[in-house]
Amino acid sequence: MFEQAIKGRDRFDPASWSLRDWKQIQWQVVTVDTLICTRSGFVFALWIASEGTAEADAIVYDGQSIAPTRLINLYTVDEAMAILNFFPPLYFQQGIYIDVGTNVAQVGIQYLPEPVM
Repeated sequence: MFEQAIKGRDRFDPASWSLRDWKQIQWQVVTVDTLICTRSGFVFALWIASEGTAEADAIVYDGQSIAPTRLINLYTVDEAMAILNFFPPLYFQQGIYIDVGTNVAQVGIQYLPEPVM
């Protein structure tokens, strides 16, 4: 049922998810450029924290590297954290790649890779 509830952009109904389904949501914290996911998936939240020396920045791409399609520019001021929550989540078609910029203590992501059918 889970695979049917999230497959593609045409249907997203978390009300029908079981506890097992919710446990498949993953999260990761990175400090360097990182390929998060090699297949399509849903992004629920992003956060960025400054290392405390200046403003911090990062870019999240729909793809497996720095690609022409960048979706999210993340910024935060010195000694702060910025959090973005998405509901419904954003759908990344070609993978998820985070390009960590300058003065970043961490970039975090909460995501769900699309199930392989």
